Amino acid sequence: MNLEDATKEELIWWIKEHAVELKYELKHFESDIMFRRYRQFNDKAHIAGERYSKALAEYSALLSPYMGLPISSIPRDVCKKGANLEQIMLQASKEQRRYWKAADKCLRKYDQM
Repeated sequence: MNLEDATKEELIWWIKEHAVELKYELKHFESDIMFRRYRQFNDKAHIAGERYSKALAEYSALLSPYMGLPISSIPRDVCKKGANLEQIMLQASKEQRRYWKAADKCLRKYDQM
């Protein structure tokens, strides 16, 4: 049987049954969980950052032929695609900051233990 197959109540019972053996390990439970969450949030922030970087590269490549030209010379479909890429960058940036904030919160709690 795997841990995933047990119910929450069964897991709690098992932990209590083995409390003497787990006593030392349980002291680190909260800090281990906070550090694990910290890493997960940072991984998600990294993925959002990669999405941002990819959209920025596409945006730069899309608009580089029009550098120094008046805005009116940029084709409408290029402007529309550029606006869509800007939205992707904005979304990814907000997401990355949100994950970093959550990761920092976990790390502060981890450091206080």
